[in-house]
Amino acid sequence: MALRLPRQSDVGCPATSEICGTACTSTLTDAYNCGKCGNVCPGGSGVVTCSAGVCGTSSTCPSGTNSCGTICYDLSADAYNCGNCGTKCPNPGGSQLSTCLKSACELRPRNVSSNSASASAPPATSSTIATNTGTDSASTLTASPSSVTSSSLSLKGSTSSNVSAGAAAGIGIGCAVIGALLAGLALFFILSRRNRRKPNHQHSGTSSNNGGYIPQEKSGVTATVANVDRLLPQPTEDDAMIAGLSKIRDAIKNHVQNYYHTAPVDPKMMEEAGLVELARVLAIPTSGIMDLLLNPATRVPILRLYLGHLILSRCSGQPDTTLSFLPSEVSALAASDSGAKATTAAEVALFSKWKTISGTLLQQRYGQQPNGNDPREASIAEALTSSELVLRPFVNPSIDTNVRRRNLEGIMRRAAQYAFLMFSQPSSFIFDYTRTGHPDGLVVFPALLITVNDEGKKLSPPRVLSEKEVVAGLGRY
Repeated sequence: MALRLPRQSDVGCPATSEICGTACTSTLTDAYNCGKCGNVCPGGSGVVTCSAGVCGTSSTCPSGTNSCGTICYDLSADAYNCGNCGTKCPNPGGSQLSTCLKSACELRPRNVSSNSASASAPPATSSTIATNTGTDSASTLTASPSSVTSSSLSLKGSTSSNVSAGAAAGIGIGCAVIGALLAGLALFFILSRRNRRKPNHQHSGTSSNNGGYIPQEKSGVTATVANVDRLLPQPTEDDAMIAGLSKIRDAIKNHVQNYYHTAPVDPKMMEEAGLVELARVLAIPTSGIMDLLLNPATRVPILRLYLGHLILSRCSGQPDTTLSFLPSEVSALAASDSGAKATTAAEVALFSKWKTISGTLLQQRYGQQPNGNDPREASIAEALTSSELVLRPFVNPSIDTNVRRRNLEGIMRRAAQYAFLMFSQPSSFIFDYTRTGHPDGLVVFPALLITVNDEGKKLSPPRVLSEKEVVAGLGRY
């Protein structure tokens, strides 16, 4: 299998492919991304085919494709079967794309200066790369994946602009909301300090018209700001927080039991790169997780663990807002959660107040499960695409995969609503995967810990709100 370094012009996917996850794929022939990314063709009698972006089954594979098990692949362009069945191209992720071109693997830098998700846009030219990267060396060509936002992905096929009018409007609204929040907080503290500094010259027994100071309020502003806490909702009860998380846990458990098989799987079909972050959290090697997934006896709990981590890790703030189920207006700042870091008591209290005020102002827009034009839909679509890289070898071929995807999408929408509920509380939370008491077990669903209480005070140690679920007998790692 050949693997060559990218040429200067080899940026983004080839003209006949588009980005699905971290690999270039042809949605015209890929049965796992047929017609669009993440659309997995269902099994049936004969071999599974994807021809011209349409799923089907046949007794033989169409011209230009070969049978690998029960699925037809274009071995000249499939990054997971490049040149031969099971030959998977390296997939480092980050700023590089895994590509199979003419049966040979390549690593290509992402093209973030234009529409990197477009299947029709041609590769960038040398002059384009020199302009956008400031270098003529292919070996030092870099591109930041965080620059590829959900807004740029929505401009598929566009050549006139990198940002649509809708995306620009969304950015403007987000900036306006954040600006309003900061201005409100500034007004609150300025007026509060001014109130405290006013001298009280009126003593007991002094007449109201003898020159003593009588505090005056203009339009009720001072009273409103001083009593801002009375305008905020009460924190959600612990039982309601526990119940919301339990519904997500149970939904993931039912999803895994209903839509995935425990039959043997070819290790070459597995995607190790998608397990790196989970391995880091669990402090075990990715090879250990792969072994557990390959073992039919341990596959179900490990799939639950993988999906639980994939979903819950997106329920907090992220610097890259496409990786968070929180609204983009607050996600980046929430990523610096003062409640989880060693900061002063004042900073912890201010962060707690900011969350509560922001959550109250945004409640009407984001308090329900996302749907329609909700900007969180882009983050859910990204999570679904990422999950397919790991899940697809284990999908039950006898079940309509679109039904499976809709079920998983519904779980993620529920999680997005829960993420906003957690953010809106004065308390701060973390998910804990630490193993205790079970040397041969793994935490398949984490505990929920409170790190900052409702009064904005940091807790040490944190308080356990919801217990973790541990499955024993999975081995030592």
